[in-house]
Amino acid sequence: EVSMLVANVAQVEDVDVLIAAVLHDVLEDTPTSAEEVTERFGDRVCRFVQALSDDKALPRRRRREITLEELPAMEALVKIIKLADLTSNIKLLPPNWTYDRKLEYLEWSEHAATICSPECQPLAELYWQRARATRATLEASRAS
Repeated sequence: EVSMLVANVAQVEDVDVLIAAVLHDVLEDTPTSAEEVTERFGDRVCRFVQALSDDKALPRRRRREITLEELPAMEALVKIIKLADLTSNIKLLPPNWTYDRKLEYLEWSEHAATICSPECQPLAELYWQRARATRATLEASRAS
């Protein structure tokens, strides 16, 4: 969905950006190395993917802090991919997460989206629409 959002909502046609959108989690969620990404897709794609990757050796809270610290300085195309990722993730939070974890993710995601939103208004609008729906669902689940 991330690459589809980048292509269809953000209207990005740059092939490297679309490939990076597909691969955005590959370094953190698979044994794939940066060298393999570079070898198969080139330096530019790898730079985008690395910019979007967390260091899984760090605790989740620290990884999120680092993202919020580094995101403002990232280039616009990286922010568009990140916003698409946030938009995809916020649509349906994992059902096995606790209420507190869902709320923590939602709040962090909103901070990250605020940083990325100026790069693509249509994608930002979709993110905030989904975030409002997710927050309403979360609040309803808490009330019941």
